[in-house]
Amino acid sequence: MPKPERPPMKLWKLIVLGVVVSVTALTALIWAFAAYETANLSPLSHDPRLTQDKWFEILRNAVTTAAALGVGVTLFLSYRRQLTAEQTQRVAADAQLTAAKAQQTAADALDVANRQHALDQDRRRDAISSNLRERYTKVAEQLGSEHLAVRLAGIYSLAALADDWADAGFPDERQVCINLLCVYYRSNQSQDAEEVRKEISEAISQTILDRLKGPDGGTKYWGGSTIKLTNGGESPVFRDLHLSEAGKLQIWQTRVASHRAIAGAHIGGDMQIIGKFGGSLVLTDVEVVETGSLWMGSGQDDSDTPKSIHFYSAILDGGRITIFTAGADVSFTDCKFQSGSLVAWVGAEGGHLKFSRCTFTSDVFQNVGLSGQSEALVAKNLTFLDCHFPAGVEQPQLFQPTPD
Repeated sequence: MPKPERPPMKLWKLIVLGVVVSVTALTALIWAFAAYETANLSPLSHDPRLTQDKWFEILRNAVTTAAALGVGVTLFLSYRRQLTAEQTQRVAADAQLTAAKAQQTAADALDVANRQHALDQDRRRDAISSNLRERYTKVAEQLGSEHLAVRLAGIYSLAALADDWADAGFPDERQVCINLLCVYYRSNQSQDAEEVRKEISEAISQTILDRLKGPDGGTKYWGGSTIKLTNGGESPVFRDLHLSEAGKLQIWQTRVASHRAIAGAHIGGDMQIIGKFGGSLVLTDVEVVETGSLWMGSGQDDSDTPKSIHFYSAILDGGRITIFTAGADVSFTDCKFQSGSLVAWVGAEGGHLKFSRCTFTSDVFQNVGLSGQSEALVAKNLTFLDCHFPAGVEQPQLFQPTPD
């Protein structure tokens, strides 16, 4: 049990003690000098008695000696205090050095731990990469199978593998899987029956569309990737499509059946549709934002031209919409053109271009043609029905190209 600390002595007690010690020391010195002078330990009883001058000299010597002793004691105490202070400084410096060494040791340990963690992470990534590459090889074998069920399983496995690549931090490898899926869509074996080819095309299309629903899907969102569906079967019906700025969706030379639709689309990237149209193409609730581009056109053959293209409740907000057809009727209903550019070449001899109940906040036809503003709209006739043009925005005129 530790001893309790003594309370510090009060000031008045220290003063009394100092006076008593000083008087006692001075008295002892006077007695010593007097005894020395008389050669008697009892100088007061010495005969003959000491004279007054002698006592004064003794008193002076005693006071001088006491003062000298006081100075010596003061110097000694100061010396001890200095030693104590220096020792305290050395202890503090040693403690600081020890703390610095401990801190450096901790920093070295943390650096070693970080290096080990990075090494473990690299090993983990290598292990994951090796496992995913093995899966890629197995998926490729599935896609080459003669059995439809195995090939369909390969399609879904390839899509899952692309998601796992992205989840592991390898977005480039995900793009490799997407490219393989698109190649398989394009090279759907011609020796297969029509029903088999259709089922494979629909499986690939649906797998891709499920991953274009929006960025909330995390690593299962492919809206920032490049997707090329070329020379396949029928074009899928797009619903709730979300294409980010880095995304590119190309649908080339696919068969677009009658009344195929795009229902709900946010286009912030590049979307191109060049198809073999068999009827009307309907687009509802399509928004093309500042970084987005929607390009629509028919194939080289006149038979590829759609009968009509209809936009309902579309919004052009900083992006670009381009339509190139040969004689199709194109209409925009309840659409908002806030900013961006619109180009519509539907053929000067047979195409009709119609805007109904549309609002033009800005001149989206300015500087969008091949060589000037007037070339933005080319059609047989142009109609604006109940459209709103605010002050400063002029209703565009139809451009008729001069025949060669």
